[in-house]
Amino acid sequence: MAEEQAQDIDTQKQYLMAKINELTDGIAPGYGEAFLEELMGRLEKTVSEFNEEVSELLESLKVRSAERDEKLKEMMEQPQAVSSALRERVNFDTGTVEFPDFPLSMNQIQALKRVTLIGCGTSFHAAMVGKTLIETLAGIPATAEISSEFRYQDLIIDPNTLVIAIAQSGETADTLAAMKEAQNMGATLITICNSEGSQATRLADTTLYMRSNLEVGVCSTKTFVASLTILYL
Repeated sequence: MAEEQAQDIDTQKQYLMAKINELTDGIAPGYGEAFLEELMGRLEKTVSEFNEEVSELLESLKVRSAERDEKLKEMMEQPQAVSSALRERVNFDTGTVEFPDFPLSMNQIQALKRVTLIGCGTSFHAAMVGKTLIETLAGIPATAEISSEFRYQDLIIDPNTLVIAIAQSGETADTLAAMKEAQNMGATLITICNSEGSQATRLADTTLYMRSNLEVGVCSTKTFVASLTILYL
């Protein structure tokens, strides 16, 4: 590509030199050559800037292509995400669900008056589905709240309330603030999270890990499915 550009510039230079000599004949010795050198300098600068813009565009396209391929890969990993979320939690022989580290006893679960689910973005969408699942399957009143609005609402949160914070990274500031508020109000706090050692996992009484591995795509796919799987359990 560089060789072709060099040939094109030489061809243009020869043509322009001929035209300039024709037009400047008799004006002043060397005028045509000086004019051409200045013109070619501008032309080479323009070509260089153009090549730089093309390189930036190609790099941007490569990044977008990689993101597209990564998104497709993560979509194809959704069945694995469901399997990972179920692993060691469902006993298919006895048909039972087991959460060894669950912070509530059966008596405490039966004493729950309400469940509040919080999250941002896709996690909030998972919370809305979870609200329906909990009310339908467990018969416990449930609400889904956007984390950023949780602190500014007059919600009924007390020791008989279970708050479930859904988070992919476990570092979303609004969700962390909502979790702290729920703790201050005496609620039992659980987080469904994909990142071990994150702030959300350190704040919560118990963490139910998604086990979906790293998700690169901005639009959640496998972590969304993993969240719903755990909420269904």
